[in-house]
Amino acid sequence: MLTSRNPLPAELARKSPTPRTFVGNFARNFVGNFVSNFVGTPCRNPTKAGQFDKVSDKVSDKGAKKGLCKRIGFPVSEFLPHVETSDFGLRTSDLSCLLLAVSFLLSAAPLALAQEEVLELSSRYARNGEETLKAFGKVAQGVRQSIVKLNVDGETVALAAVIDRVGFAITKASELKPGKLTAWLASEQEVEADLIVRDDEHDVALVKVNGRGLKPIVWDDTPTSIGQWAITPGIIETPHAVGIVSTAPRRIRHPRAYIGIQFNRGGTDPIINEVLPGLGAEQAGLKPGDRILAVNDSAVTNLNQVIDLLREFREGQKPKLRLRRDDTEFDVEIPMKVPTPGQLGLGSSPDRAARMNGAISTRTEGFESVIQHDTALLPWLCGGPLVNLDGKGIGLNIARAGRVATYALPVPVLKRVIADLTSRIPTSAPPNRGS
Repeated sequence: MLTSRNPLPAELARKSPTPRTFVGNFARNFVGNFVSNFVGTPCRNPTKAGQFDKVSDKVSDKGAKKGLCKRIGFPVSEFLPHVETSDFGLRTSDLSCLLLAVSFLLSAAPLALAQEEVLELSSRYARNGEETLKAFGKVAQGVRQSIVKLNVDGETVALAAVIDRVGFAITKASELKPGKLTAWLASEQEVEADLIVRDDEHDVALVKVNGRGLKPIVWDDTPTSIGQWAITPGIIETPHAVGIVSTAPRRIRHPRAYIGIQFNRGGTDPIINEVLPGLGAEQAGLKPGDRILAVNDSAVTNLNQVIDLLREFREGQKPKLRLRRDDTEFDVEIPMKVPTPGQLGLGSSPDRAARMNGAISTRTEGFESVIQHDTALLPWLCGGPLVNLDGKGIGLNIARAGRVATYALPVPVLKRVIADLTSRIPTSAPPNRGS
C-alpha cells in the first residue's frame, strides 16, 4: 500500500537550504550585530564607560550606570549635538525604528529555527518514478494478457484491449496507418494482426490478433469518481503511468467546421452577404444574395437557426442546404471544413499552448463522452485500457489532449461501441491462426 507516512531512506534524500534557514541566520546575525554595535556589551570596568558620554551633557553619567562600553564607533552627538539622544547615544526615533525591526525579526526567528532542512523526494519515488510504478506492479501483471501492443510496419502506434479469447481487440482507430499490422504480446512474441472494422464516430477500431493466451479485459460498471487512481498498464510487468481521474464524464465537441459564408451584420434574415474563399460554399457555387430556406430539410427563417443547425456538423460531413436565388429554388450539399490558420480572422501563428504540450494524439476532439485523467501519456500509449486498483477497466484511453490531460472512453460508451463493432464483423474475417 502506498503511504506518505513512510520515511524516505537516507540515500534517497539530500539536505537543502530553506527560506526558514535563511531567515533564521539573518535574524541571529542582525540581532547580534545590533546588540554589539548599537546597544553595547557589558563593560568589565564600568568606570571607563562614562568617558564616552562627555560629548553630551544629557547623558553624562548614564553610560556608567548602564555599564556599557562598546559603541557604534563614534559618538552620534558629536555630529548632531542639538538632537536629543537616548541612553545609548542614538536619536530616540532611530532607536524606536531599530527596536521595532528587531521585534519583528525575533517573532519570526522561532519559525525560522524550527526547521533547518527538508527532505527532497527522489525522482524514483515521484508519481511516475521507478519505485512508484513498481508499487502498482501487481495490478499491471494481472492484466498483461488482456493487452497487446500494435505496430504498423515495425513502428509502435497504439495499445489495444482484448475483448474475447478468440483474439478480437479494440484500439484507437486514427492511429492505425496503412501498412503491415502486427501485435506484440506479453509473452514477448510478435504475431500477425488484421484490421476488421472501424467506428469513426468514436475513433475505435476492432482488430483481430492471432496469438495465444489472450484474456478479455474485465470492465467495471461502477461509475468513476473524481480523485480515484487511474492506471495505464501495458504488456510489461509495471504500468506505463499512473494518475487520477480529474473530471466526471463529459462531452468533447468536434473542432468547429464551417461552410464559409457570412450574413449581413445587424440583420436576422438568412441571406448570404459574403462567400469566403477556400471553403465549401465557394466550391458549391453559392453567391451573395442567396437565401437559405432549409438545412437538411429543417426549415429556417432566421440566421441563428442556420448557425445552430450547422454547428452540429463536423469536418467532412455534407449538410444539404435548400436555397433561393432570384425566383429559383435549388438544393446543394456543401462540405464542412475546419478553417486553416489565417482564415476567418483566426490568426496565422500556431497556438502557444499547443507548442508547449508536446506530442498529442491525431484526434483529440469530437467525443460523445470521456473521462479525463491527469496522466501524461505519449500518443502511442492510447488505445489500451485504463484500469482501477482492482485491475478492472474503467475506460479506454482514446486521446492525449494536453500536457497532463488524457481522455478515456467510459465503460457505458465502450459497451455500445463493442456491440456495434462485433455486429459488423464480416463472415470472411480471418480466423485466429495462433489459437
